[in-house]
Amino acid sequence: MKKILLTAMMALSMSATMTAQTDNTQTEERQPKALEQMLVYENPKIYTTIGDIKYVPKDKGQQTRNAIVSALASDDLPIEDETMVSLASNAMETGVTKALRFAVLAGAPTDDQRESNSLVNFTATITGCNTTHRLHDGISDTRILLTGYIYLTDVSTGEIVASSQVAGESWAGWFTSIEEAKNDAAHNLMVDVINTLNNWYPLRGHMLEKGFQKGKKQKLKEIFIDLGSDHGLGNNYDVNVYTVRRIAGRIARRYLGRGKIQEVMGGDISSVTLKKGADLIKQAFDNGDEIAISVY
Repeated sequence: MKKILLTAMMALSMSATMTAQTDNTQTEERQPKALEQMLVYENPKIYTTIGDIKYVPKDKGQQTRNAIVSALASDDLPIEDETMVSLASNAMETGVTKALRFAVLAGAPTDDQRESNSLVNFTATITGCNTTHRLHDGISDTRILLTGYIYLTDVSTGEIVASSQVAGESWAGWFTSIEEAKNDAAHNLMVDVINTLNNWYPLRGHMLEKGFQKGKKQKLKEIFIDLGSDHGLGNNYDVNVYTVRRIAGRIARRYLGRGKIQEVMGGDISSVTLKKGADLIKQAFDNGDEIAISVY
């Protein structure tokens, strides 16, 4: 009997692999168009409606699969847990409401919002809510994994303008209960959604001034930027620094370095601790180059 179950298990695994390959083809990741042509001082809101968040597990025979896995009581085989679907759905929806430049509409969009060319519909597909018993750091543990895809659709054209896979993972051994681990996986999924949307449409600004420097070599440690609490910023956001040149109506950027928001000091000012490229940033600023930043 167990041999028959194992054979069925292998067949279902092959089917799941083929299905996953098909799904990946249909959900090719896309980056937003014309993102690099946005002027650095412009941060128009991305007006957003929230559409369907569907649960479509990659393994179409999931109920049969769960029954077989339970019968075998085998480790390293993911079991789909549909009780986590609502957790995943809420995490995705919360993620878009917390992204820096996204303004989720409570009602129908106004005429101005429709004409802003920044009106999109957010939808998502949850493809997996599974638990897997396996060794983790040499200890038997349970892995929680939530996976899916998010999409932005241009409301006026119906075209998908951006899409990406997102995921949230946790291990039960880090927590006192499996429920806490599930909530942690949902939180990590939400963070991945936020980070993805912020990377698609980063908050852009300028460097204002160099920070305090110590020692004879005058090593640049921090910079100040013209973004703050008015833009929804908080501590620990990542910042990329680059020079900007405008050529024939287009924008050319040269990457200089990166840092992290250390302190939000007001509505339109924050300090950034530099992690990379301090010498290049100092040289460009002293040369009078236009230095811009992107916050993710």
